[in-house]
Amino acid sequence: MGFFSFLLLPYFLFALSFSAQDMSLPEGPALSQEQLLECPVGRGTLQCDALLEEHIASLYDDYAYYYTKEEFDVLLEDYEGSFGGIGVSMINNVDGNIEVYSVLEDGPAKETEISVGDIVLSADGHSLLGYDVSLGVRKVRGEIGTTVVLELRHPDGEEYTVSIVREEIIADSVEGELFEEHPNTGYIYIYDFNEQTPREFLEVYSELRESRVLRTLILDLRSNGGGALDAAMYIANFFLPPGKVILKEKTIQGMAEYESMEGQLEEVELVILVNEYTASASEVLAAALKEQAGAVLIGSTTFGKGITQALATLPSGAGLRYTRSHYYTPNDYDLHEVGYPVDVEVPLSDDLTREEYWSTDPDLNPCLKAVVDYFAAK
Repeated sequence: MGFFSFLLLPYFLFALSFSAQDMSLPEGPALSQEQLLECPVGRGTLQCDALLEEHIASLYDDYAYYYTKEEFDVLLEDYEGSFGGIGVSMINNVDGNIEVYSVLEDGPAKETEISVGDIVLSADGHSLLGYDVSLGVRKVRGEIGTTVVLELRHPDGEEYTVSIVREEIIADSVEGELFEEHPNTGYIYIYDFNEQTPREFLEVYSELRESRVLRTLILDLRSNGGGALDAAMYIANFFLPPGKVILKEKTIQGMAEYESMEGQLEEVELVILVNEYTASASEVLAAALKEQAGAVLIGSTTFGKGITQALATLPSGAGLRYTRSHYYTPNDYDLHEVGYPVDVEVPLSDDLTREEYWSTDPDLNPCLKAVVDYFAAK
């Protein structure tokens, strides 16, 4: 059975029940793992999966979850940051159908007529109408070099069919550009944290450094729901001199501290953008850089997920998720269910559009406008 620590996105998780004072498992039947995962004899796989999911959730907290093999494969692919696919991201729209949300510039789907807003009707003959996007992801992804046949519908109602050969898709989690409104400043946005994120971060940072010396960095963690804890701590490590505490973690075995070892970018001034959807691993990074590197936080109080989960790989290829620890910032602050406060609160108008909120133009984006004002007031 394999294990690794994972701070999971709040978008597909729910309420939290662990506290700093009580790190033992909630009261319930004292079952061994084998008993917990025992599948009733004679039941079909799908029914068994549903029973296991219900049983596990009833014994542990709301973050406990049983993944089927197919679900677990997708989760591990997201963690690794690469998979066989066609280069599109999908969401469930307001009608409950699967809609194309974006098309990668260098993915195989870009060479087809697939466009943002199209509805995915079926994959290899399997209807996807009315299904959760997770099923669409499982059907569209697959072994590199294999073909998937998709039926889609344009917003104007026109239906069409495409056949696409899957390629290796690297799910970029980091983007950056120079921030022209302030000298020697870079802007880097981190979408989430996976195995590839530290490497991507260094690549983006190095590209910006090729243009000019960077003395200040704007790190945008807004709506970053977390992911791999190790990746977030790895990035914190770049900005902290050796021996600085990044994170304190309490498990049933006791308290552990994780310290920095590198500090190659410790002279860089940091401004971090956060919002109410900045969660988990993102909060770990923001708090560590605030308390140990003097970073200034701008935006709004973060989500407040102060617990970590572990994943267990089962012999069948399925997976189990359970809460394993409660964490604290270097200064012993417990942000669980309260979030981490900012230095500069940014009010948002009711008519602010999504395009404006994510624009890198400070005249449109109120968070970046607040950054400009902060620099001007120094």
